[in-house]
Amino acid sequence: MLQNKVAFVTGASRGIGAAIALALAQDGADVAINYRNSHAEAERVLAQVEAYGRKGLLVQGDIADLASQEQLVSKVLDYFGRIDILVNNAGVTLRKPFFEVQEADWDSVLNTNLRSVYFLSQRVARDMLGRGSGVIINIASDAGLQVKNNTGIEYGISKCGTIYLTQSLAATLAPHIRVNAISPGYTLTDMATFRYDPQRQRDIEGKLPLGRVNTPQDIAHMAVFLASSRASNITGQNFIIDGGASVR
Repeated sequence: MLQNKVAFVTGASRGIGAAIALALAQDGADVAINYRNSHAEAERVLAQVEAYGRKGLLVQGDIADLASQEQLVSKVLDYFGRIDILVNNAGVTLRKPFFEVQEADWDSVLNTNLRSVYFLSQRVARDMLGRGSGVIINIASDAGLQVKNNTGIEYGISKCGTIYLTQSLAATLAPHIRVNAISPGYTLTDMATFRYDPQRQRDIEGKLPLGRVNTPQDIAHMAVFLASSRASNITGQNFIIDGGASVR
């Protein structure tokens, strides 16, 4: 479905980002793999992309830094000539109580999870509009749809903002660029503390209607669909993948 498309995935060295990068490649896309520090992991993702017979490119840099963003986009465009699919996946979380959060903590979370999405989308959308088409997929979170109690408030704000931004960009960039969000619930990534506590994971899954937490591949499958022509009349939507938690 994505034959000869070019995708740029941020935070793609591991977790959800890596799964999305590999799923896009498996479906025919060439992939630019952004990472900040995890070089060895990023190289493994690149090797798998190439094993699928697709071209890959490593683009190292902090997506929260706007000067770095410009360099990353320029590198991708110089190598591939275009970006058809942008996946804003890179994110950070913080587990501090409300009264312990400092200004630097707030800036780290909001700059990475929301500001970077805004300005990277702005930069890439200019190129997409010049060619008359494109797809932007933002990885939000079900945390953006829930009131947080004491811990993780700033993370929830960043993801709530991402959902709002998705809807606003969908209206702004139509009809040439489609913009959608995916909001995962509990997902087995390095950021998920429950994965290191088997009993807590069992307790969580016992409350989910479908009986299990997400794997990164669950999110990747939705990303491939949204990037494809099968979703050609879908924009401005936030797709919640949570094992049914939101309907409990």
